Amino acid sequence: MKSEYFKYGVLDMFCSEHYKNIITDNDLTELKSFNFKIDKDDIYTVKGWVVKKNRRRYLIKDNIGNENLLNILPIKIVESKEFVYRNDVYNIPTTDGIARFKIPAEETMTVNDWFDSFAPFIHTNHSHFKLYKALVLCSLVTRLNYRVATQPGFGKNSIPSLLRSLMPFEVSVYTPKSAPKLLSVLEKRLLVIDEFIDIAEENQGLLEPVIREAGDMRTSIENSALSVPGYTKDTYDISKLSLVFTYNEYADYMSKKNKKGKEHKYFDFAVTEATNQRFIPLRLHGELDINQFGDGDKSETEIYGESKIYLKNWIKMAKWLMGGGYYGLLKEKEKVIDKSKVSIDLKSERHKSHFNTIVNFLVVISRNQKEFDEYIKDLVFAYYDYLNMLDGQK
Repeated sequence: MKSEYFKYGVLDMFCSEHYKNIITDNDLTELKSFNFKIDKDDIYTVKGWVVKKNRRRYLIKDNIGNENLLNILPIKIVESKEFVYRNDVYNIPTTDGIARFKIPAEETMTVNDWFDSFAPFIHTNHSHFKLYKALVLCSLVTRLNYRVATQPGFGKNSIPSLLRSLMPFEVSVYTPKSAPKLLSVLEKRLLVIDEFIDIAEENQGLLEPVIREAGDMRTSIENSALSVPGYTKDTYDISKLSLVFTYNEYADYMSKKNKKGKEHKYFDFAVTEATNQRFIPLRLHGELDINQFGDGDKSETEIYGESKIYLKNWIKMAKWLMGGGYYGLLKEKEKVIDKSKVSIDLKSERHKSHFNTIVNFLVVISRNQKEFDEYIKDLVFAYYDYLNMLDGQK
């Protein structure tokens, strides 16, 4: 069963094998020159970028062969040697110790196989769970901003977390505590901010301007503070960013006996109306069946051995869709799926834009008109249901 392929332990093995010692531009902290004393008369001079990875400090030369390091990232460190400088140990890759890292984009399966096989878990509300998977994968393939409220146990955190294990350089699931930390993860394709309500109230206020700017579908965002080398930049490229917020239903944060509530920190009340309008709200129902995640007949190591070729092909297909294949499929599917009758009264133009983005993705993954109409029914319900949840509260 494909569901076994998406166990946390299995994907952790995949991530560890395929993404270990990968260096991206976000890993480069500072460019420095070092003079390593090999022996009394032999000094090894090297200029390079300092990188901290997997509890090691690397020094990667700023020129690899005849090319500048910045032009060939990401790279994978295959082999390195240790050098001591002022009582600190630095690992410097050998001449053949660096390999270029790139996942090829390839149409390895049909879009329906790609969608249906991703985390095919048993859920008490199968249609809402499929819609949520569609939202998450849509926000990987194209730009989309939304917020989702569910009951505890729905699986809203697990789905993007699994995707992060498959594509860690594209996806982040994060609860930032400060504006600089939020800025540091903006250059992703998909950033899921989990439990915004749990962030301290004063920090919510500091984060909100960044969220409002990032949610405006602009292509870049300026750092209002002085940049810190290796930590923040002057400008962040967010031209491919989808920004998502996930949290529980409003009632879960209300005051209860002997327990102070957090309802004033709920997303709709903690941010400005301008920010609210940048993220289309949806409410989904149901729970994951936890019994399906018990021990099976095979160990996770055995499952990983069976799954890794398939998982590689799944990622290649995702890359193909992200690289433009999705829009070609959309043109073809629009010839057979009629979306002209979709009707909904949305609160803002931005909500309309994001709603249409979701509708287009549902066109692509629907096998026929009936399946598409069922998706739309759930999507429209999820929007109005969120509004009804807060009716009279604002």
